[in-house]
Amino acid sequence: RFVELYEQVATKLDETRRYYTKYNTLTDTHKFLAKEISILNSIYKQYPQLAGNDSQMESFVEQIDGIRKGVQENSSRVQAKLSEDRAKREGLTDTLNKAVERQRLYFQAVRDFEEACALNDTLLAKAAALGVTPEPSQPSQPSQPGQP
Repeated sequence: RFVELYEQVATKLDETRRYYTKYNTLTDTHKFLAKEISILNSIYKQYPQLAGNDSQMESFVEQIDGIRKGVQENSSRVQAKLSEDRAKREGLTDTLNKAVERQRLYFQAVRDFEEACALNDTLLAKAAALGVTPEPSQPSQPSQPGQP
């Protein structure tokens, strides 16, 4: 009963984590899109007013260049986080693959053991049918000092 409850709680926790991740991703996307729309609207409104004045146009171009640099910095930070997350995922994937390989080897050993037990049972049954009683093997005992 506790195992079922634990599985339900674990499933619910995973689902909640996925929802939080999705919400955070969508919030970040919304924030970036809102900034982009704001910048584009600002450019659209200011450009016709500045088209005739060269000094204001230079200042406007410098502002746009500053915005571009900010976007590039933000993009590089996001790319760095992405590469960090990918490296973390690759590490976890390697760990998972090693665990799966160990599990596969374990199941192979269990299967081999079961086959050996089945063969042993078959041989014991044949020996019993022939009237031969096998002697149980005893572990070797270390010799004690003073005895041969």
